[in-house]
Amino acid sequence: LSLSTNGANLDVTNTIAFYGGSVTNISLPANATHLYRVNVPAGATRWKHYATNTSAVVIKLEQGTLPLASGTAHWTSPGANQGWNVALSPTSWPWLPAQTYYLLLTNTSAVTQIYSLRLDGRNAATEDEDNDGLPDAWEITFYGNIYSYSATSDQDGDGVTNGNEFLNGTNPTVPDAFGLEQPERLANGHFQFLFVGPNNGRYRAQYRTNLTLGTWTTLRNFTNFVGNTLIVDTNAALSSRRFYRSIPMP
Repeated sequence: LSLSTNGANLDVTNTIAFYGGSVTNISLPANATHLYRVNVPAGATRWKHYATNTSAVVIKLEQGTLPLASGTAHWTSPGANQGWNVALSPTSWPWLPAQTYYLLLTNTSAVTQIYSLRLDGRNAATEDEDNDGLPDAWEITFYGNIYSYSATSDQDGDGVTNGNEFLNGTNPTVPDAFGLEQPERLANGHFQFLFVGPNNGRYRAQYRTNLTLGTWTTLRNFTNFVGNTLIVDTNAALSSRRFYRSIPMP
């Protein structure tokens, strides 16, 4: 499909994926334009793009309408190598999810220019603007903001860091105790115990032969689907003494 905008022919068949799409080392002829369409999904929470370009290449971004080579736009690059990072929300027009966006690149010089574009769109599972290893949506749900605590914090004091609370699907503001119960030596020499803890948490059962020395060996990785999980050590008969523990999986 070819359209005409402000006297320039635009090819709108070029689409860049919102999540991780890119074009690299593209030649833009003198006084020419390139147009790209970006389909933003309904679950998108943040627009992020990065550009490598000279100041002679002007980039304009519009939501829902085609940009013009001259005049204003929802966003216009202020110079060379400029990107745009903005939150998307159903109430923050024009920066809305579930919409079509257009990026127009115009070469304002009399010589060919080279540019690259990279999209890095985010959703609730991947947006982490404070780079602390926790999705921002998760932090806002439990703390109301993204800056109070990090992945290494343990605000509820239950011995499980926020990073592991997130992985385990547990509430970081409520102490979630877990432990080992009902140890039993079986007739065949195997040893078993019951892990009791939060539903759907992910844990690692480990053992060693000395309580204070040596490396912990992983016996089993498991998801605690229904509040408790039976752990059986089928090699326990080979050792006269073993100590066990369970830790949240990293």
